[in-house]
Amino acid sequence: MKRLLLFLCALTLVLGMTGIASATLISFTDTEDWNDQNYDGTWCKKITDSFSYDHDVSFVPPAASIDSATLTLTHKGNKNDSHEVWKLSADGTQEVLLGTISKSDNNWVSQKFTVPSSLYPTLPGGSWSIGFFFTETTNGTDTLYLDKSVLAGKYTPVSDPTNPVPEPGTLLLLGSGLVGLIGYGKFRLHLRKKIG
Repeated sequence: MKRLLLFLCALTLVLGMTGIASATLISFTDTEDWNDQNYDGTWCKKITDSFSYDHDVSFVPPAASIDSATLTLTHKGNKNDSHEVWKLSADGTQEVLLGTISKSDNNWVSQKFTVPSSLYPTLPGGSWSIGFFFTETTNGTDTLYLDKSVLAGKYTPVSDPTNPVPEPGTLLLLGSGLVGLIGYGKFRLHLRKKIG
């Protein structure tokens, strides 16, 4: 009887952990790697005035909601002083400033920007396309070199109807049934000792 009860308890834990595992977040990433020209040994994109590009993400399985998103940009050539200020924006329903490009006149710099949730798509869905663009706020004759752009984040998948996540109520019902079995087993054992 004890072995049976231990087996049922172990089965309950496994079912519970399976339900928790299927509700975990899934990572996504999309990389834009420019190879237009070689600058200081790196194939990159040269921009002198303004520049725009898109990131296209496919969610497999489809996304129910996006929990976080960041854009990491690798760049070089920005003095980030009064003569050269580059800004990065994103275009959703409106232009949203993500930030100013940091100083990178001597070295390649990887700079991370947080993508605000206002730019997340309306989900559930299987894809997300978002545009980013650079503008230079001073005289427009300076140069910025872009090596790569990486859009990454985490999302909650749409639950699979063929493999649903157990509800807390279902696990509670199963657990209370096991407690009842344990009580019944102890009661029968107590009766046997009394009779025998």
